[in-house]
Amino acid sequence: MTGAAANTDVVLATRDVHMAFGGLVVFEKLNFELRRGERHAIIGPNGAGKTTFVSLVTGLLTPRSGDVLFNGAVITGLSPQQRVKAGLARTFQINTLFRGLNPLESVVLALCEREGRAGVSPRGEPRRPREDLARRGSPGAHCSSTMQSSGVNHATTRWPAL
Repeated sequence: MTGAAANTDVVLATRDVHMAFGGLVVFEKLNFELRRGERHAIIGPNGAGKTTFVSLVTGLLTPRSGDVLFNGAVITGLSPQQRVKAGLARTFQINTLFRGLNPLESVVLALCEREGRAGVSPRGEPRRPREDLARRGSPGAHCSSTMQSSGVNHATTRWPAL
């Protein structure tokens, strides 16, 4: 493919990204493309810039210059939360984020946040997590309608795009 049609296949890209910490230049004119369906591994020794790259893409760090694009849109100025809402999410190697929640409840809680329903009852009323926990025994219970109406199959279709 060439021209504009080829760009529709690019899910994630960086254009001339420059990142430095003081005098230490991490990236200079970094150009990267990830096309739909591709998988890439980012490897290198400690200090090579792997975490810095992921932090730039997900909005935890801002480049000195250049742009990050997601599905063709410039997202350089978006916060990490805005990027998650757009479908770009980062995971950390922490397996106990929600102590006391089983895996399904953790997924439901994440889905509710993505849909803007975390902290809201099925009837649309505001909820306080501690009150909800005390009343129902699970922080994710106020989104039980999502779990009941959609099940895990629906939940897996709601994952971020990247």
